[in-house]
Amino acid sequence: MIEIGCNYSPELMELIEEKKVKLDWIKLSKEHQYRNQITAVNGKRPVLLHFVPGVVTTSFAKNWDQNSINIAIEECGSPHVALHCRAIDSDFESYDTVVGIMPIVLERLQNKKKSLPREVLIENMPITCLSHKYKCLADPKCIKHICEEGRVGLCLDTAHAQISAHYRNETIDEYINELPLDHIKEIHVSSPRHVNGDFKDMHEVLLESDYKILNRLLKMCDPKIVTLEYGGEGQDYHGRSEKDKIEEQLKNINEMIGVRRCL
Repeated sequence: MIEIGCNYSPELMELIEEKKVKLDWIKLSKEHQYRNQITAVNGKRPVLLHFVPGVVTTSFAKNWDQNSINIAIEECGSPHVALHCRAIDSDFESYDTVVGIMPIVLERLQNKKKSLPREVLIENMPITCLSHKYKCLADPKCIKHICEEGRVGLCLDTAHAQISAHYRNETIDEYINELPLDHIKEIHVSSPRHVNGDFKDMHEVLLESDYKILNRLLKMCDPKIVTLEYGGEGQDYHGRSEKDKIEEQLKNINEMIGVRRCL
């Protein structure tokens, strides 16, 4: 049975209190807001923790370390942790080819698997957030190699996939078809937008095209969780955390998954 998650927001918590949404998980992704948000959740739903350091990096956010991360994962009850498949120049020193990068990615991935108390997934990143040397990490064939050789699942972010496909001059279908669909354990859904000539990960309200991508994926893979990445807390989410839109999108996703269960 596919479960449903959603970004934490005060508006989402109101909807839960009002029993207006069907929801299995609440996703927390901001390190500096963690303690206040986990307190606000107060056991109303289990929590997906999503600010664990990426696959390659060995650094942590301010006031966090491996021990506090692991305590938070246990506190949340997360079934898995998704690591961003990204890198910055300092992560690899002088390596700048796929041949040089992949062994290091796989080695550090194994270290992460040993240090974290839950199953590890990797999440595809938009090619635009990767420096020129590491754009291979957005290549679906590289993602497939990491999943298969690293023996990890995939958290497929549909907005990230759309952005990568766009800048690789591919259709979203072409991009998705190259991914390891049998490794998908979670799907993140939100809507990117064209802004001043750039295609950006805006975490906007889902469009019909986004629902079509999700519907196609649900016919091709068997995720444990589908998570709506809309809504949040603070100025960063101004205009992108509207209560009625959260309710509508969760209703639509529930209906899509309900139809799939009946097939």
